[in-house]
Amino acid sequence: MLKEDGFTHEAYLEMAVLISLCAVALAAGQCLHRLHIHWLPESGLTILIGFAFAMLESTTAQGRAEEHAQKERYFDPVFFNLILLPPIIFESGYHLNLTLFFANLRSITLFAVVGTLLATAFTWVAIYYAGEYGWTPTVLPIREAGAFAALISAVDPVATLATFGALKVDHELHCLVFGESVLNDAVSLILFSAISSSPPAFTPAILPSIGLDFVRVCVLSLFCGIGTALIAALAFRGLKMGRHGETPLTEVVLFWAFSYLSFVLPEVPHLAAIVSSLFAGVFMALYAAPNLSAIARRHLGFVLKSMAVFCDTLIFLLVGLALVLYVDNIDFKLAGVTILACLAGRVLQVFLLSAIVNRCRPRPLPLRFQAVMAHSGLRGAIA
Repeated sequence: MLKEDGFTHEAYLEMAVLISLCAVALAAGQCLHRLHIHWLPESGLTILIGFAFAMLESTTAQGRAEEHAQKERYFDPVFFNLILLPPIIFESGYHLNLTLFFANLRSITLFAVVGTLLATAFTWVAIYYAGEYGWTPTVLPIREAGAFAALISAVDPVATLATFGALKVDHELHCLVFGESVLNDAVSLILFSAISSSPPAFTPAILPSIGLDFVRVCVLSLFCGIGTALIAALAFRGLKMGRHGETPLTEVVLFWAFSYLSFVLPEVPHLAAIVSSLFAGVFMALYAAPNLSAIARRHLGFVLKSMAVFCDTLIFLLVGLALVLYVDNIDFKLAGVTILACLAGRVLQVFLLSAIVNRCRPRPLPLRFQAVMAHSGLRGAIA
């Protein structure tokens, strides 16, 4: 017998609404393809559907209490982090084009790590001094300005993957932006955690400790993901299920369990789950998947892709809902400064680092690639 009938009713209502909207968004996306409408990507249409529903619901809300209930109903950080995010990140690593990724690894690492640090520093300074000089009504302390800059300065892998997948861009360009987007999202989350947990009296003297904490989290998260993948490979090889192919369903479920473990396990010691899950996907594709039966491998790719598409759609619906339910008492000047700082930081980061990268690359990045990389600095659901 369930005790909290009210809570149970709200949970059922939330899931019914989200799944119904997801079905509408997926069907509408198919209509876009059928009508050959390329100027509006599926992700943008999904956001508009969520926005339209939130507008409709907000007009029927009666009072602040019901508006608060709507926010609590649709925005649960645990649901986002533990249910929606893991399938997207793992599937991205599992289906990663390893040849292109490792061929561009130095460039990706430079853009992801150094580029994110540059963009964060630029946005941090702009936001902090905009408040100090009275350009914005909201004055953020230096630590809060840094945490906000770290959170907003990374390319969003969910938005980037959805948009680039719809447009079918050049494979090398897709690999560069995708690799950067996934790695620098982890970089930004680690920076956010390090800055927000620093002492209130923030001084430049503690920057080396933030840097050490950043390196520690990155390295340990990487080893956590690789370790999970190797354990999965040994488990499948020891069980020998792939040789007989009698239980493909069990193989797929067990594989999924290891993929989920690679995300939740590093969260226990407060490491970067995104880094761990991404590299677990890469190494499980290399070492665990070959130990599966042929039928299990065929079904596995389809299952992982289906889960990622479903979670993608739900996330963009939540972004559309947030445009209405969470937009309240906006400091438009601070928002304007932040947008300009993000755009300027992205342009500075891409063109400056491209000039450095082109000195070492056998095939320099053309100017059109650099322009698209600068333009693809999307902020979205992760932030």
